Amino acid sequence: MLIEIREKQALNSNQSNKFKEEGNTFYKAGNLEGALNKYKEAVTLDVRNHAAWGNMSQVFGKLGKWQEAHDTAVRCIQAKPDWHKGWYRKGKIPLPKFRLQTFFVKFINFLGISKSFNNKLTK
Repeated sequence: MLIEIREKQALNSNQSNKFKEEGNTFYKAGNLEGALNKYKEAVTLDVRNHAAWGNMSQVFGKLGKWQEAHDTAVRCIQAKPDWHKGWYRKGKIPLPKFRLQTFFVKFINFLGISKSFNNKLTK
């Protein structure tokens, strides 16, 4: 039973990554709605696909849908807290001042826990 569950998770993860890559192709071609649909399919199959969440946030930002961009950036961070692009996506979203200040405090804390990101900043 456990083996079957893991095999299904692996299949979902693989298919999810394929949808994310298809979304990337649409994005590069300027088809934001097509990209968004593929990223949604990706996270439907695997909610842990942090890159698909981050890419979806990017698309929502390009479309000016700031609340959706914020919400998907948060989902990206939840899926992989140490992935710097999730925090970057969230930081690019124009928010009211009080929310922006809260974000910076959290981002500073993140920098303290993410050695890989700190190494990228110093190179």
